[in-house]
Amino acid sequence: MKGYKVAIVGMGAVGRQMVKILEKSTVPVSELTLLVRRNDGDVVNFRGKDHVIKRVAPGAFQGVDLVLMAAGGDAALELAPIAREEGAVVIDNSSAYRMDPEVP
Repeated sequence: MKGYKVAIVGMGAVGRQMVKILEKSTVPVSELTLLVRRNDGDVVNFRGKDHVIKRVAPGAFQGVDLVLMAAGGDAALELAPIAREEGAVVIDNSSAYRMDPEVP
């Protein structure tokens, strides 16, 4: 089975919990990218491999299959459309798009 390229945006309490849940799941992840708008450089272990948290930069979502947003509404409004344009499916944990009839 092919693994998914997953990016998690926001590495506060919710983002770190997403990493833990994903790690315990059976979802095949071939690549994990951890992104923040500031305070990059920390290291998070996922399935035995260390991942450096990186600052979101242009092209950060290219080639990513799934983006999990855990960075709040402002970040979601800014970054979710970019991730979609770059071809990713986006799941946003904020309320930014909750009442938008165009968003499933």
